[in-house]
Amino acid sequence: MNGLNERLKKARLEKGISQKELATRIGRSQSAIAALESGRNKESTSIATIAQVLGVDPVWLETGNGQMKNAYKSDEMIYENQARNGFIQFKKIDLFADYENEIRLVEISEEWVRKNIGNDFKNTFIITAPDDSMYPTFSNGDLLFVNIAIKCHRGDGVYLIATPKSLLVKRIQATICGDLKIISDNKNYAQEIISPAKLKSIHIYGKIEAAFAFKTM
Repeated sequence: MNGLNERLKKARLEKGISQKELATRIGRSQSAIAALESGRNKESTSIATIAQVLGVDPVWLETGNGQMKNAYKSDEMIYENQARNGFIQFKKIDLFADYENEIRLVEISEEWVRKNIGNDFKNTFIITAPDDSMYPTFSNGDLLFVNIAIKCHRGDGVYLIATPKSLLVKRIQATICGDLKIISDNKNYAQEIISPAKLKSIHIYGKIEAAFAFKTM
């Protein structure tokens, strides 16, 4: 399936719900869902929530990469427990795991969240750094907080990128020529330059807002 519209319609029909029901469950209008399925709208900031409701892999839904997996548990399981006092819950998705993706809840100190991310984190979820390519900025296994409302290059920074072959976490810098530099902070990895003509070959899935490192004692 080549487009988001086709994947969305397939996933919704297999789930057995109407456009109206899907819209209600994600807090959008039916016309917004219809616009996505018709192809009038090519993207949405609600992809992660839609994928959660439909029980599919959010990366597959948005980009067509990977498999149409049941990446999410049901809404009831996700929201079964409330965060402890002084903590904020985030959804953690194992995008880089070899096994079937699943969603879990991770509690992070509210003080740390507001200091490092701010007060608006409704579009933020957690992934795990997949390798050492961004060391020393963060290390393999660190928790990365991804703002999935950011779907384009919005200032130099670290982004979650979908390519035709894989998902990557890389630094993106724009040049005066309109190219994008795809950079690994680890100097053992080569950088890549994407020309304006090839920009459609990559898709920005979100921007990394913060990293949380676990230290062993």
